[in-house]
Amino acid sequence: MYGHAFRLTGNWSAAEDVMSLTFLEAWRLRHRIDADGGSLRPWLLGIATNVARNTRRAARRYDDALTRMPRAEQVPITINEAKDPKSLQADLRDMGLNAVVDYIPKGKKCSPQPRSQSFLSKEEAPLPVWPTPESQEPGFTIDPKVVKDGQTAVLEFSVSEQPEKTVAGIWASVSNGPVADCELVDSTEAPLGPPQDN
Repeated sequence: MYGHAFRLTGNWSAAEDVMSLTFLEAWRLRHRIDADGGSLRPWLLGIATNVARNTRRAARRYDDALTRMPRAEQVPITINEAKDPKSLQADLRDMGLNAVVDYIPKGKKCSPQPRSQSFLSKEEAPLPVWPTPESQEPGFTIDPKVVKDGQTAVLEFSVSEQPEKTVAGIWASVSNGPVADCELVDSTEAPLGPPQDN
């Protein structure tokens, strides 16, 4: 059964899901089984084929719905959200914004720099960043409409917490090409973005 599900999906994880759903559907339809009907294998393979087809259709409808959804005018990002970059990255991608998000602790920097050879200039793709209104939790607001299809927003956050105040920084840019993963290395330079030309 698992091999059949894998041949239908081409993905181990999706095959596991198809197999689980197949047995759930078989249990739901168990009253249709004839006790003297012979092997259940063809019946189960038929269910698996239908489950895989329905799963593909549902995924396609979901992707189509996401592309039709208008992007938010502005996206607020709180300081606490910035400290959890993987969750923030997933949330931004769920909103339809292709983004790479990293949190850079004090005394660290992303390596390699620059992380992309295809960063657009601020004139080509100005990814504006504003402080959130004072009525909201401290953080940033970005405009996702600047990031076009096939482009990636790169957001690096740094937060310095002191007893009397919290200081947060963001470096934001848009890339037309691949973006290298952030490997944190010790640094005495400014923590965000590529080195500045003097």
